[in-house]
Amino acid sequence: MKRFIILCLSTLGLLTAGCVKEPELDASPVGEGEVWATLDFGHTDFEKIQVTTRSTLGLIAESRVTNLYVFLFDRNGNRVYGHFFDYDNKRSTKEEVVSANVNCWMVDNLMSEGEQTRGTIRMKIPQLTGGTFYLVANLDTDMFNISAEKFSFIRTRAELEALAAVLNQEITSRNGMFPMTGLAENITITENGITSQTGGSVEIPLTRMDSKIEVRIRPAVGNETHVDDGGTETIQRIKGFTPESWHVVNLPKGSFLVEHPVTDAGGYDADSGFFDSPEVNFETQTEESFKYTNSDGTQITVTAPVYGFSFYTYENRPAAKKSVPENQYHLRDKRLKDETGAYDTTNGLWEYAPETATYLVIKGEVVMDVDVSSEAKQQTLNASVVYYIHLGDITNDLSDFGVKRNTHYTYTVTIKGVESIQVEVSTNVENESGATGHVYIAKESIYTFDAHYGQRVFAFDQASITPEDVTWYVKTPFGREGMPEVINGAEIPNGLDYKWVTFRINEIEPSGQYSHRNRTYHPDEVMDVIEFCSYIREQKTLFDNNRPNDFRLEEDPELKRQYPDRPDIYNRYRIYATIFVDEYYYDKDPISGEVRSTLWKEFINQPNRTMHILCDTDFSADGDSSTTGSVVTIRQHSIQSIFDTTNEELSTAWGGETIDETEGHLWFYNRTERHGTESYNRMDFGNTSRSNGLYNTARLWELTDGNGNFSYKQWNDYLDYDRENDHEQLFLKDDDNIATARYTCLMRNRDEDGDGVIEASEIKWYLASIQQLTALYVGDQGLSNDAKLYDRYNGYGKNDTDENGSIYWRRHIISSTRWGGSALANYPTMLWAEEGLSTSAYQQYSTGNDAKPGRYTVRCVRNLGMDPASESEAVAAMNDVNHTPEYSIRFQTVEENNNSTSVYKFDMSRVNKKSTRYYTSRELEPGDEYSESARVYPAFETGPLVTFTGGYNALKDMIERGESPCPDGYRAPNIREASLMSNYITSDVNTNWWNNRYSLVNTSYSFGELGKFYDWGISWYCTGNHVTISQPSNATSIRCVKDIK
Repeated sequence: MKRFIILCLSTLGLLTAGCVKEPELDASPVGEGEVWATLDFGHTDFEKIQVTTRSTLGLIAESRVTNLYVFLFDRNGNRVYGHFFDYDNKRSTKEEVVSANVNCWMVDNLMSEGEQTRGTIRMKIPQLTGGTFYLVANLDTDMFNISAEKFSFIRTRAELEALAAVLNQEITSRNGMFPMTGLAENITITENGITSQTGGSVEIPLTRMDSKIEVRIRPAVGNETHVDDGGTETIQRIKGFTPESWHVVNLPKGSFLVEHPVTDAGGYDADSGFFDSPEVNFETQTEESFKYTNSDGTQITVTAPVYGFSFYTYENRPAAKKSVPENQYHLRDKRLKDETGAYDTTNGLWEYAPETATYLVIKGEVVMDVDVSSEAKQQTLNASVVYYIHLGDITNDLSDFGVKRNTHYTYTVTIKGVESIQVEVSTNVENESGATGHVYIAKESIYTFDAHYGQRVFAFDQASITPEDVTWYVKTPFGREGMPEVINGAEIPNGLDYKWVTFRINEIEPSGQYSHRNRTYHPDEVMDVIEFCSYIREQKTLFDNNRPNDFRLEEDPELKRQYPDRPDIYNRYRIYATIFVDEYYYDKDPISGEVRSTLWKEFINQPNRTMHILCDTDFSADGDSSTTGSVVTIRQHSIQSIFDTTNEELSTAWGGETIDETEGHLWFYNRTERHGTESYNRMDFGNTSRSNGLYNTARLWELTDGNGNFSYKQWNDYLDYDRENDHEQLFLKDDDNIATARYTCLMRNRDEDGDGVIEASEIKWYLASIQQLTALYVGDQGLSNDAKLYDRYNGYGKNDTDENGSIYWRRHIISSTRWGGSALANYPTMLWAEEGLSTSAYQQYSTGNDAKPGRYTVRCVRNLGMDPASESEAVAAMNDVNHTPEYSIRFQTVEENNNSTSVYKFDMSRVNKKSTRYYTSRELEPGDEYSESARVYPAFETGPLVTFTGGYNALKDMIERGESPCPDGYRAPNIREASLMSNYITSDVNTNWWNNRYSLVNTSYSFGELGKFYDWGISWYCTGNHVTISQPSNATSIRCVKDIK
C-alpha cells in the first residue's frame, strides 16, 4: 500500500495556491525496522590527463559540498529512503552529528591544497542487506534542472540512473556548485551501523559530473622551416603568435546523473542535444621556458608567451568513425574532401572524428621572418590561422575522441610555423589537417592603422615590383574578398570595397629625391588603389625599358650598414607616397549604396580590414587557405564597441579606438606642466557631463560654449602633417598648449573637404567621458585584447620607471569629465586602469614633481548611427549635453526613499554577451578582477546595506565556507557592480544612500597582496563617485545586490 502526503503551499495575497504531492515510502520488508546510522563521504579529485599537442574556478570551489540528497535502494532496486540535507539540518562538527537523533549532516570542505573534503550524515533508515546508497551533491537550479523536489518522485534505482541533468544555461562556466555523485553497493544496515560487503566501514567518494579542459598555446619562437618554392629556397623563422579567439563546438547540454559504462550498443551518454560556445578572447598569458624539437631534430629551449583558456563541459564519449593510424595525429582533425580538394559534406565534416565529438576552434595570427637570400631585405610573413582540435585522451589512443567526467584535461599546443598551410596552398597536400588560414608575405612593409582616420608615408621599391603581377587585394566586412576582375586589360572592382584607401605621391625635394614627410589630405588630389596600381605599373614598365620615370635613386641606411661595400645592394630606386586611410566607419553600404540606420552593427568589432597593394594571390582548392605576396599590406582595426549588436532595440551606440599612439608622452594641459604647478587647474571649461564625451570634448577644445555657438578654427592651428612617420607627438603642433593629451583625439579626425577649417560636422572622434570609460571596463570581453583599458601583459616590472619616477606598470586614462568638488574640482576625472575602476582627479597622488603617477593616456571614441545630416545639426548636437547615443548601461530607480534603503536597478542587456556571466542566486566565488565572477549579469538590483567590519580576507573566507554576509537571495557585489553603483549613485542622486561609508566587494586586486603584490591593496572599497584600493577607516559595510532575470 502506498500513502501520499499532500503539501499545500500558499502565499498571502494570492488567490490561488499550489500543491506538491510527495510520496511517503514504506520501509523495506527486509530487516528488523529502522535504525539511526552514520555514513561518511568525501570528494574525489579530478583525474588529470596531460595532452601535448581560465573561467574555471579553483580547487576550493570545485571540491565544496553545499547540500546532499541521499537515496537508499533495496536489493531489488526499490527506493526505501530519500532525504535532502542542506543548511537547515547542518551541524558544525562530526561529534554533533554522530550523537544526534535527527536527520543531520556536517562537512569539512577543502580550504587549501593538500586537504580533502570530508563529511558525515546521520539518518534514520531501514535495516537491510544488499542495499545501494546513491549520493547526489550540490543541487542547484541556477545551473541545471535537478532539484530535491524532482528527486522526491524517484521510486527506483533504474529511474535515477536514467535521469539526465540538463544545463539551465548554455555556458562553459560554473558558479561553484559542482554536481557530484557517489555510489556504495551491496551494503548491510543493522543496529550496529552500515557495513560493506566485506564487513568494513563505508565511505562514499563523490565524483564531479563535469570535465575540466585547460588549453595552452605556445609559439616555438625561433623555429626555422626551409621552404622550396619552385627552386627558390626561403627560411621561415617564427617570431610569435597572437591569439584572437576560441570557442567550442558540440558541447553536451546534459549528462546522465550517474555515469554509464561505454558499450558497443551505444546509449551510454545522455541524448540531450549540443550547443556551441561563443567566440571569446583568451584568458591568460604567461612567460614560460619550454623545449621543442627543431626542424633539424635538435632540442631547443626558449622562453616565450604561453596563452591559455579553460572551461567545463559534461561528458561526451562518441566512437571514432574509423581508427586513426599510429603516429598520425594530424588525421584526427582531417576534413572530408573530394578528388579536387574541395570540402565534401555528403557524409559529414570529418573523416575520422565522429560528428558529435567535442572540438576546439582557435583563431590567431602567426608572424614569421622570411629570409629569401643574403642580399635581399628580410620579408615578413603574417598568417591568419584557424586550428581545429578534437578533444580526447590521445596519450593512449589517437582514436579516443571522448571527454570523461571528473577529468582534468590539459592540452598544450606548440606552433612551429605555417608551412603546412603553404604546402596545402601550393600542392593541395595537407601536412596539418587541423590548420587552415591565409598567409600574407610583405616584401616591404605591413602596417596596421587604428579605426580612426590615419596616414603614413610608404616606399615602393622597383625591385619588389613585377609589372605583369601588379594588382591589389581587399578584404572588408562588405562585398567579396579578393582581387579585381581584369577585362580587356582594365581592372574592374565588381563587388569590392576599396575606396577607404587613397594615395598621394610625395613631393620631390631640391636634392632630387622624394620627401619622406607626410602630405596633407585633399579629396581632389588623391588616387584610389586602381589609379595608383595603374600608375606604378606604368612607372615600372618605363623603368625596365630605361625610359624616364618617377623612381628616384637613394641610399638605404639599413642595407648600407649591413653591406657597406655593396652599393649595388644599398642603392635603391623608389617612389614615396602618403597613404590615407579612412576611418573604419560606413554611413552607407559601400557595395549597394543602401543607407541602413543600424549599419554600424555590421562593421564594429570585426576583424581587421585589409588591402594588399601590388600583390598576387593563390588559393587552396578547399578555399580555406591562401598565400598572398605584396609590396605593402595595409590593415586597419575595426571600431571596438561594448554594445550587443544582436540587440534589435538598439539604433545608436558608440565605439572606440584600440590604442592611444601617444600614450605616456603627454601632459593634459601644457607641455611644460609638472605636478605642483597649479596654474593649469583653475579654469572651468564646463565639461561637466558624466556621460556625454562629445559635449565635454567640444568644451575642452573651446569650440562650443553650451549655448548653441561654435568657434570655427583652423586645422593647422593644432596639427602639422609636414613630418616624417612616427614623430613623438605624431601630428600635434609643436606648441606647449597644443602638444598635450587634451588635443590627442583631434588628430583622429580629418579635414574632409580640405578647406582648412575645423567644422562641427568633421569632429567625429572625441575624449571618452568617465561613464564611457566605466562601460569599456564593464564590457571589455567584447573588445579585442589590445583595446582593453589595461594592457594586462605589458611586461613592466614593479620598479620600472622613467627618469622622473613615473611608474610604467600603471596606466591612468584621463576622461573628458570634470572631477568636481575639492581643490582639484576643475581637473578631469582620471581612471586608474591598472586598478580596474579606481578613480581620482587628474594629477592627484603624484610620485614626484616631474613624474606622472602612471602612463597618462586617453581613449578616443565616436558615436555610431547618429552622424549629423548638416553642419547646423552638428553644431546643435555638440552644444546639447543630452544629445547622446543610447546608453550602454541603463540606470533605473525601483524605490526611492532618499536614504540608504532606496533600491536601484542596473540594466546591462545592451552590453555584449561575452562580458556578462551566468545567473546566480547565491554568492559569487571570490576571484580577481579578471575572473568571470567579476563580470556582471545582464541586470542586477541593489539591496540592503549591511555592516561588515572584518575586511576582505574575512569576507573571502566566509564565502568560501559557503556562507554569506547578506540576507537570503542577496550577495556581496563584485568590483564591476560596485563601481557602477559608485559611478551612478552619487550625491546628486541620493545624498544618504552610502551612509558615509565604503562598501567592500568580493573581488581581489590582481596586483595586490593576493596577486602579483605590486601594490599594498588587497581589494576595492566603493562609495559615491570614488573607488579605491586604499582601505578607508569607514569601510565598514557591504552593499548587497542580486541578479535580476
